[in-house]
Amino acid sequence: MHTRIIISALAASLIAAPAGGQTLNVATAGDQNMVDYVRDYLGPLFEKTHRGVRVVSVGTGPGDAGSQKIYEKLAAQKSAGTTTWDLDVIVIHQKIAGQMAAEQLLAKYKDDIDHR
Repeated sequence: MHTRIIISALAASLIAAPAGGQTLNVATAGDQNMVDYVRDYLGPLFEKTHRGVRVVSVGTGPGDAGSQKIYEKLAAQKSAGTTTWDLDVIVIHQKIAGQMAAEQLLAKYKDDIDHR
């Protein structure tokens, strides 16, 4: 289930991404094993089925502190009026997800995914 959610989020990122040489930036608030999982398994799997797309995985640290770093980055970009944010997919802890949704820091994409 976790794999499907992340791959679905990666796929949804393509909807708004420009054509050609695309890079999807994935930030994960988790241990190094989560960064490695995206970099070594999910990213290559996604790249294989989406030619021309490169998946980049970065970590912000484990626990709530890692999620807080992602929150602060997105909140700062929104506050600055940035139209294109530099994170396409985030993996955060539930504790901050509600706040991020309320502050409109998360895109609604589930209706745009082909659920084959």
